[in-house]
Amino acid sequence: RLNTALELKPDYVPALTALTNLDLSEGRIDAARDRYEDAAKRFPANDGVWLGLAGVQGASGMRPSRIVPTLEKAVAANPSSVRLHIALVQTQLRAGNARGAVAAARKADVRFKDDPAVTEALGLAEQATGELEIAVATFGRLVAMRPDDATPLLRLAEGQRALKDTSRALATVEKAVAAAPNSIEAHRTRALILAELGRRADAFAASRTLQKHIPTHPAGHILEGEVAFGFKDFAAAETALRKAVAQRKSLETVGA
Repeated sequence: RLNTALELKPDYVPALTALTNLDLSEGRIDAARDRYEDAAKRFPANDGVWLGLAGVQGASGMRPSRIVPTLEKAVAANPSSVRLHIALVQTQLRAGNARGAVAAARKADVRFKDDPAVTEALGLAEQATGELEIAVATFGRLVAMRPDDATPLLRLAEGQRALKDTSRALATVEKAVAAAPNSIEAHRTRALILAELGRRADAFAASRTLQKHIPTHPAGHILEGEVAFGFKDFAAAETALRKAVAQRKSLETVGA
């Protein structure tokens, strides 16, 4: 059926992906890569084919630095594809080339000025180069685009935290917790910032707030252990982590 689908539509990405996964599962790495390379040559305007090729290259163990040229060709062939631009930025970061990531992200930002995903990728790339003040300004733009979303607020808070602007980071992360009260990342960031400010009781309270919001998840106890460890209260850390392990085992038993 998959081969029939490709006969009818040779650039049908779901069928390409399924056949490629079958190749990979059977150890035919070269066949999997050749399948997508051929499709990219035949259908250069299909961004899904390029993403599939980059994915296969990664699955075959190719280093990110060697995948970058593939995505650069892909972007040149599909300059209007947001996801190819973002994939290039992310792959540059994985390759350890933060400046290359910033360059790629800024080109994308010029083309897609009001796209939140591009703005987020740019901020992360700027942060990776150590351009923290610029990254914070970029994340500020992202918050303006998505004011009710916790993720931009968390990005901004982490940038402010990296700048040692801890009080402002706390105010930002409070908004993130309000926007997403069940977000583990938001509660964790809040607790750790409180700990950095030396507010021991508030940091522990923040970890217990997470336990209340997600009572069946061990994340709250893990966070409490992390906070305790940061304050060198090793006995409390051990107690909290033992509770987390017991809770995880309980969940596994229920799910079995």
